[in-house]
Amino acid sequence: STFKSKLSESIIEKICPIGSEIKKLLKDKSYLNKILESGTKKADFIAKSNLKEIYEIIGLTKFT
Repeated sequence: STFKSKLSESIIEKICPIGSEIKKLLKDKSYLNKILESGTKKADFIAKSNLKEIYEIIGLTKFT
């Protein structure tokens, strides 16, 4: 019983700040949009690099 109480208190101590931070971030739409835009650019760069390498490996040329 004591262990359960201590465990519950410990979990609440760790989880509550995370929940508060998530709520704060979700309210800041411009920050989230910047993160999404940055991630999109990184993913696009990686995908293009991978496709270029794949085309070279299999001997195809990319038609644009």
